[in-house]
Amino acid sequence: MEQPKKFTEEGITNTFKDLMNKFISPEIENRQKNGSLSTPFVLRTAQIVFFPDSTQKIIRLNEEVKAHAQIMLKPGIGKKKGEPIFVNEVADICDVVLTPEDNPDCAHVLMSHFGDKWFLSFDFRYNKGLARKYLNRANEFFDSSEFSLNKKNWGAFVDTLFSASELLATSILLLSPDPKMRGKTNHHLVKTGLNQYTHCGNLNHNYSDVFNILSELRSKGRYVGKNFLLSEDNAKKYLSQIKQLRDEVESRIK
Repeated sequence: MEQPKKFTEEGITNTFKDLMNKFISPEIENRQKNGSLSTPFVLRTAQIVFFPDSTQKIIRLNEEVKAHAQIMLKPGIGKKKGEPIFVNEVADICDVVLTPEDNPDCAHVLMSHFGDKWFLSFDFRYNKGLARKYLNRANEFFDSSEFSLNKKNWGAFVDTLFSASELLATSILLLSPDPKMRGKTNHHLVKTGLNQYTHCGNLNHNYSDVFNILSELRSKGRYVGKNFLLSEDNAKKYLSQIKQLRDEVESRIK
């Protein structure tokens, strides 16, 4: 699994300023102009929900914010389920996710003021709900490829394992805001997308390598008359690599 990139303090500060200048401050000003927000206005928390097609967004201020958060309480503070938690009791916010009321394919940002500091959480992964559906379908083909491996049905093995790998590739590509991936895709689009994705360092190139091998083997193994050879050792290696890709996809859409 690729190690996540760490953000510098300067990078976080710049991101915070950009979000405030491009989205939050203009929203506050527009609401104040139309009379739906008081002047002056004290911002305590804000949320931006970005839709996959990039044509719309939702900006929520203060009490409008909807999210589920995993928090760390300060030492010595314990809470029972249902008890209120106050700002001065929070040591850190570990994770923030959208509530089921929001579209699971949306990306989102949360900005909250705690004491003398601002907390910034963002998840710019799009289409997580749709990506999960592709992952679930990939699991079906993966199970079929394991069955074919045990039966030594090599043509069916490469066909089903390639289908699993293509669905997994689609799943991981969906996490970027590319509208083409939400529409009707084809083998060329997915293959090109995966190769470019790994070339940019977003994914281990071993996964695109085995995908390309399976793509070539599939055309040979599916049709009679083609020169098709596959050793059991290579079959097991390819299966193991696609299993690792499946684990990688799973970790990215949690």
